[in-house]
Amino acid sequence: MGWDNLPKRLNGCGIEPNLTHLHQYFLTDEQALNRLVGIAEIDPLDRVLEIGAGVGNITELLAQQAGTVIAYEIDKRFNVFLNSLVKQYPNITIRLEDIKRAKWPKFDRLIANIPFNALEPVLPKLAQSKVRNVVLVVGNRFRQIVGESFSPDQITKLSVMMHAFFKIDECFVIEKSKFYPEPATDAIVVELMPAQPKTHFLQFCRSLFDNQNKLVEHVLKLYENPCDGRRPQKSKVNLPIDILNKRADHLSNSDFKKLFLCFA
Repeated sequence: MGWDNLPKRLNGCGIEPNLTHLHQYFLTDEQALNRLVGIAEIDPLDRVLEIGAGVGNITELLAQQAGTVIAYEIDKRFNVFLNSLVKQYPNITIRLEDIKRAKWPKFDRLIANIPFNALEPVLPKLAQSKVRNVVLVVGNRFRQIVGESFSPDQITKLSVMMHAFFKIDECFVIEKSKFYPEPATDAIVVELMPAQPKTHFLQFCRSLFDNQNKLVEHVLKLYENPCDGRRPQKSKVNLPIDILNKRADHLSNSDFKKLFLCFA
């Protein structure tokens, strides 16, 4: 199915994309859609999780390649598009609910076209999953927030979490003209692959994310004196008292910047 006529189809259903709160921009270029799904390297037995199914433009291609597709969409207006896909492809399950509050099913791969800032609430669950790879369509802000290297002024909780659990590859750029409505900037397709952190800072941050309900002081002791067979850290890290007394899940962006400097 082509998507060039999407504006007309949306108008026929009385649907106006929600740009303010849900940032709904739909990829309509078939070549870009196929290239995006191709990056996931889906196997016929794979269970694929999609976040932000929207009109089903990506969902349909996933259903043609995967064994099972579980597609989440928070906006019930798109049910008219998604229900027709379910009739064509019995391997699709649509869940009209907020993925942040949902109990996640088992899955092998994840594909999402959602705002970059919407990733932070789902990353902890994603990091604890056994996902093989993640393919994301994100805005150009991605390069500003997440890069190959860290500097104190660029560090955020989100960027640290991504680098602590994943290897990040920028795959290709999608011109803004390939979307409807047309966004302000081009988009980037990125692939996340599970990986071990490369630096002591990221190793410690991974421990923080794995122990979010514990005080930082307690996580630091576990990190410096591991009981899982890893070697104790030779050098001790001196962290500020205000950070030591916080729970790991209460750390702010500025706290992560302080942590970075302590490990520098």
